[in-house]
Amino acid sequence: MFDNVAAGREPQAVDRLNDMLGRYRVRPSNSGTSADDWHMHVAAPGTPYSAEYLAAAV
Repeated sequence: MFDNVAAGREPQAVDRLNDMLGRYRVRPSNSGTSADDWHMHVAAPGTPYSAEYLAAAV
């Protein structure tokens, strides 16, 4: 997915992201204290915070 974005192939990146979201159960949650720092976290239910942190770093 990231290679597609870097190469300017955004539609393929969106397709890949949607494919991954469809395959894996996710628990989206919004985080932030103001509109300027809102961001989305996604992790499978019960995932340890360390795994969620690692996924966000990629």
